[in-house]
Amino acid sequence: MKGRIMVVDDAQGIRDSLDVLLTGEGYKVFLAESGEEALRKLPEVAPDAMILDVNMPGIDGYQILKKIRKTIPRKELQIMMLTVNTKAEEEVEAFRLGVDEYVKKSFSNNVLLARVKLMFKSLKRFGKIIK
Repeated sequence: MKGRIMVVDDAQGIRDSLDVLLTGEGYKVFLAESGEEALRKLPEVAPDAMILDVNMPGIDGYQILKKIRKTIPRKELQIMMLTVNTKAEEEVEAFRLGVDEYVKKSFSNNVLLARVKLMFKSLKRFGKIIK
């Protein structure tokens, strides 16, 4: 196994397609359909990386990112945001809040996988041992 990734998206089609894609690449994938569910599962799952949708009902991706970065540094958890948002200021805000990767929907699988691999290279540079 290459590492543990939590996918958080309210769209079942996105969750399912990322599950198939990432599992096929050797990652252990955990799914959450809401921000609330992701925050609840986070301690038990202890992922190495998270793919986080921005626009979700309830707690949105920015709120989740803020909560996580208060207690979990980049060297422990890499976070990628997926979004349909195209405004540059929203992307800048995500990076200001501590996101590691920012990918716009619709994305190619090759680009997404390349970004996931970069997140895991960062974890190795930080010295986190990937199980």
